[in-house]
Amino acid sequence: HNFYMERGLSIGQWIMSLEPDAVVVEWGVNDHFWGYQEDEFLACYDKLLSDLRFVKPDMPIAVMTTVADWRFPNKHLSPEQKKRAWRSGADPIWSERVHAGIQELA
Repeated sequence: HNFYMERGLSIGQWIMSLEPDAVVVEWGVNDHFWGYQEDEFLACYDKLLSDLRFVKPDMPIAVMTTVADWRFPNKHLSPEQKKRAWRSGADPIWSERVHAGIQELA
């Protein structure tokens, strides 16, 4: 995320600077590791969608929420990353609420 932030842009502004015809937004790969509360995460997500729609209101935006439970063991995570995922304070309820919130924003 530093690439666009160093230029004073939000991620949505940076994406739109690339002049896309459509955008696919997928969350869930590592979003829970940033430690956002549900309302903070959804506010960031809302800002992304608002920035995209401000420039091209009719542009297709596909929203994907493909990770049902981010705690599922992953062979690519270190033991410390797995521990952090389990004790981070986020849980499947967080994931379910954020999934629902993203669908409502989309």
